[in-house]
Amino acid sequence: MILFELKFKQYLKEGYQYGYNISDEDTFLGWKQEDDNVAMYFPEVKEFFDDVLGSYNNSGNPGDQEAIEDALTPSNMRSVIGDKETDRFLEYAKTVTAMNGMIDDIIGSHTHFDTTGAESTVEIDDSLSDEVKKDALDQLAAVFDHTLPEYEYLDGMNLQLYNGFNGTEFKPYARLEINYGEDEFVMDSDVASYKEDFDEIVKQVKDIVSNNLNASFY
Repeated sequence: MILFELKFKQYLKEGYQYGYNISDEDTFLGWKQEDDNVAMYFPEVKEFFDDVLGSYNNSGNPGDQEAIEDALTPSNMRSVIGDKETDRFLEYAKTVTAMNGMIDDIIGSHTHFDTTGAESTVEIDDSLSDEVKKDALDQLAAVFDHTLPEYEYLDGMNLQLYNGFNGTEFKPYARLEINYGEDEFVMDSDVASYKEDFDEIVKQVKDIVSNNLNASFY
């Protein structure tokens, strides 16, 4: 998959994984698996990864890396855990790679990104008046069709886009955490419409933050 190739160097540097390259049966699936979904929903795949990585002294020398690349492939996975679990994992990997690529494009800059989705943060200037902050909160609540919080202060926000994998299917959703988690606005979507939904919600949120609070997400 092109996404994996584009993000591979960044993944190695930052220590997380955007997706999987599953173009053929002998393709390397990546080091240092940091995908919580695999551990939770694909225990046999997780054990396969751990056994392969644990079989080599991963000291960073080229020989170790080449051996791991040759071992962490769909074809070897099939020989260890069978076709059923391998196919289930590869279908997940294909979808999560495509969805996370789209999430990356939509959210733009981000402070955190893993196989569940991405998060972007904004800090609010303390010198802004309570009236300005309340007006921004009111508009943000309306975007998410959410009740306005009782409090009127606003320190910062986290904008999160998630693919929402639950073990059997993807249930994507957007969430805006107010004051870094004190309250939240959530919009649910689905696989068919998440791109349009997320595009619109991110645009509206960023416009309100920029125009009303003179701030931007990073």
